This record gives sequence, C-alpha cells and structure tokens, in this order.
Amino acid sequence: MVRLLRFVIMKTLLLVFAVLPLSGLADTIYHCKAYSGSTFWASTTCSNHKALIDRIATVPSGMAWDEQVKIAEGKRQAAGSQSGVDSMQSDAASRCTELKSERDKIWSRYSNWQYQAPEVVGPDRQRTLAIQSQQRSLGCANQ
Repeated sequence: MVRLLRFVIMKTLLLVFAVLPLSGLADTIYHCKAYSGSTFWASTTCSNHKALIDRIATVPSGMAWDEQVKIAEGKRQAAGSQSGVDSMQSDAASRCTELKSERDKIWSRYSNWQYQAPEVVGPDRQRTLAIQSQQRSLGCANQ
C-alpha cells in the first residue's frame, strides 16, 4: 500500500513539475483587425482594443515585444504561403478535370467505330498525347 501511495505521489509531482514550467515558456499574442481595416499585434485580446481577432500566435516568453511580433509575423506569413500552396493544388485539380473532359470528348468520336477522316485523326492523336503528358506532369489521377 505504501508503495502504491509513493508511486501516485511521484507521478503527481512529476506531472506538476512537467506542466508548471511550460506555462512560463510561452506567451500568446493577438493579430487584430480594427474596424477601420488596419491591423496590429496586441498582448491582450483584440476585444480590449475594440477590434476583431485575425490570428492568435504563441511565442516564446521573456523576449522583447518586437522579437515576439517578428516571430508571430513569420508564422503568419508562413501560414499565408501555405494557403497559396493549397490554391495551387486546387488549380491543378481543376486543370486535371478540364484535361480529362477534353480527352473524353476526343475519345467519344472514336467510341462508335465510325469512320474519321485522317485530317481529324492526326490532330486528335497529337492532342491526346499532349493531354496525357500534361496529366502526368500535374500528377492527375484517372489519366
């Protein structure tokens, strides 16, 4: 019984000492957007400044305010560039859909086994090869 009690006390103390120092290692700062449209960083919630929260950042404590803002701004810009990557992926997906639709339209001319003139077949073949190449370079599924 004593062993179990010691174990529980030790676990509790480890947990307390593990969690308590973390609260002093980081500060939260807020990127606010004023009703006028201007933006600024604040150490208190944006509502205290009659503004809306645009972003919340966790930064190391014990640093100068300018340094904390610089770190938070870097995180904000990195998140912005990630949304640019997301939009590029979305553009690629829509381009893949367009290419598949164009390829299906070309193939539909040949699915009924009707005669196609050589002046139609040649350009269709070239365009189909170009479409397949673009699909591979974009990494389209369902090529």
